[in-house]
Amino acid sequence: KDLKINKLYAIQLSPIDSLWKSIHETYALSRITFDVLVSTLKKLISPANPEERKEAKEMLSWPIGIGSGFVDIVSYGITWKILFSIIALLSINLGVLNILPFPALDGGRLVSTTVRSIIGIFYHKTRVLNAVEYSFHTFGMIFLLALSLFIAYIDISKFF
Repeated sequence: KDLKINKLYAIQLSPIDSLWKSIHETYALSRITFDVLVSTLKKLISPANPEERKEAKEMLSWPIGIGSGFVDIVSYGITWKILFSIIALLSINLGVLNILPFPALDGGRLVSTTVRSIIGIFYHKTRVLNAVEYSFHTFGMIFLLALSLFIAYIDISKFF
């Protein structure tokens, strides 16, 4: 019920206000995550200078880098509340990434299913539609695995 900023300042929230506050904060963090993702991709694909690409590579992290950062954070002796806030932020980041309309992710599955349903109304060859959808998701999975290896390489190279 209490949102404590420090020992001298606290906000009393009702259960309904707490729910609305959590929805608002989740939306705001999701928006920030999406904006940072777009900015990082722009810096990786078409940087204004070489430093931007280097900065974007430093921002990329996969489970190896996230785990290393998590160990660093815990070693500083942070409170459980902050630790749970970081876990919540990671969950929001994962949700934002998963909903993107990319093959092999849930957002890509939603898009392909919607497109297939629309096309299926006019074109009843399900075998062809199955092959196209399979190819679509196979390409996406291969790309995600290659991206995972690339980012894991970047994570590991940060240690050396």
